Amino acid sequence: MLQKSAKELALIAIFTAVNCISTTLIQVYIPATKGYFNVGESTVYITAMLFGPKVGALAGALGPALADVATGYYIYAPATAVIKGLEGLVVGLLSRRAVRRRIPGYLYALAPSVLLLIIGIMYYTGSSELTIGIPKLNMTILVEIHYLAWIITAVVAAAALTYVARSPECLQWVISASAGGAIMVLGYFLYEQLVLGYYAIAEVPFNIAQVLVGILIAVPTVSTLSRRLPSSSRRFLLDSSAIK
Repeated sequence: MLQKSAKELALIAIFTAVNCISTTLIQVYIPATKGYFNVGESTVYITAMLFGPKVGALAGALGPALADVATGYYIYAPATAVIKGLEGLVVGLLSRRAVRRRIPGYLYALAPSVLLLIIGIMYYTGSSELTIGIPKLNMTILVEIHYLAWIITAVVAAAALTYVARSPECLQWVISASAGGAIMVLGYFLYEQLVLGYYAIAEVPFNIAQVLVGILIAVPTVSTLSRRLPSSSRRFLLDSSAIK
């Protein structure tokens, strides 16, 4: 029990830092709600899928909330802690449940890529304010995003997800991340609309895109790690994910 508790605390500390860094690494400011798009969703999913609901919930709550504080988005930190914590909990729970495959796996793989393509072209084409949070390179730049970039991204993402869809766990991961992402989208919408009084619907497409990017990064990553880690590391992951 003591060994499991120590392992659990270590995982929470490590992946709190990972989630914080990934959330601050790339940020696209959204003027309508004074929020931002980021790629931190992917590591929240990866943490929960690999290590289970408890580590996923706590590291998911603490890391992104610390990122909000560190980058000046203080008003979002309390909501982020609750929303991302619930997201990590749900993804961790659902990713361990068996799901019936009623639809061919490649359709689950293609759907996020197609939806990302549509949202990207509709809302992310043109000029965007991009913040890169790499140490010693912290800068904000104005970037011009062409629609061809979204076509290339969607094709690459579809190919990667179709490849990993051969694994029976892929459907579980996509569905669990989608459920967790729905909590995130709804949670921020309610917080911005009811608490902050912002025009919250403006951020919904951006948050949906954030979920899709998270799925497209997390599912291939978890699939690769689960297949290629050495047996000793695989046992460590299995033991860690069983912590209750």
